[in-house]
Amino acid sequence: MLGINETLPREQRTALYHHANILSDLFHILVTCAPEADHNVTHWLVYQRGSLSNLSGDQMGQHWRAKNNGKLDLPHLILIASAYCADAQKVIDQNETMWFYLMEAQRHLGMCRIAKVWRGQAILAHEMIAREARVANAGRSGSANAKLWHSVRDEAYRLIREEVRKGTRWHSRAEAARAIGPAVQRFLAEQQVQKQFSSESQRNIKISSWLRHMPEAAELFAGRSKKS
Repeated sequence: MLGINETLPREQRTALYHHANILSDLFHILVTCAPEADHNVTHWLVYQRGSLSNLSGDQMGQHWRAKNNGKLDLPHLILIASAYCADAQKVIDQNETMWFYLMEAQRHLGMCRIAKVWRGQAILAHEMIAREARVANAGRSGSANAKLWHSVRDEAYRLIREEVRKGTRWHSRAEAARAIGPAVQRFLAEQQVQKQFSSESQRNIKISSWLRHMPEAAELFAGRSKKS
């Protein structure tokens, strides 16, 4: 959701207030449509993501019309309206274009208010929210997982540099990987108990591949075993 900067020109402040009100109305309509859904996810769906697979409002409308033989149900109208709000947010410095998207969002919000709520509406809304939640969680999980392995890789680099300062040398990256493997394993367990290398062999191969990309790899491992 956009914060309102009171130092902005009046026309832009008015547009931002309108934007916030549309999102608020969409959120409450969706909560009413799917009262048992996770409201944190519902809030994210309307305010944060704004659209399925980040489609624009026009693309969202075409997507759901094609999927439903030209018919738009309440959850679809909510997604389209929130997608237009997302479009507006991207051009907040272009008043004329932003107002165009806001008017489209307002038009679809009006259609939401008069849409006939049929018996399967709540089920459809639940399915939509669950699907979007899986996409969101997968994205967050992937990002967190990448961050974890980057930290483990950096720890492997630190361990190697520490050993080098002590005068330790290895004949190959593979030998170095085996040497620091247990310490890397302990570090991983400290960061996330559930995470582990599938095997000692896989751990050593992974660490060796990281060492290949150390900035000083050429100096440390140049002329070493080609099998590493």
